[in-house]
Amino acid sequence: LRVFGFGLDNRVVPEKGVDFLMAHPPKGNIFNTQMFGGYLVWRFNGWKKVFFHGFSTNISFFINEYVGFTKDLSSFQQKTKQYQIGAFFTDRFRGNEALIDVILKSQEWELVYQDESCLIFYPKMRTAN
Repeated sequence: LRVFGFGLDNRVVPEKGVDFLMAHPPKGNIFNTQMFGGYLVWRFNGWKKVFFHGFSTNISFFINEYVGFTKDLSSFQQKTKQYQIGAFFTDRFRGNEALIDVILKSQEWELVYQDESCLIFYPKMRTAN
């Protein structure tokens, strides 16, 4: 049930997720899903770059780079390295299944935060042999 009114709905807007990111800054860049791009630009205020937002008109970037992460595991790993991704910040709404699937298939990432609106993945900690 949604309540009409002013302010931010934490079931949609990832306030607590951004608080987590800022308290535990990832090494490298953050890949964010399109849904959160505009909010992150405002909230980050220059703290970190935003990978993509819904106001972009660069269709080539959207198809080849943003969606390209989900093409296959090899593309995911190549793009993660190319863009020096240190965290994946995804919304929990329908449409991100392919991205979440490839993150989990890579076995190099772990879920470090989740709430009603978002999931955050950081690289798994490496242990010395």
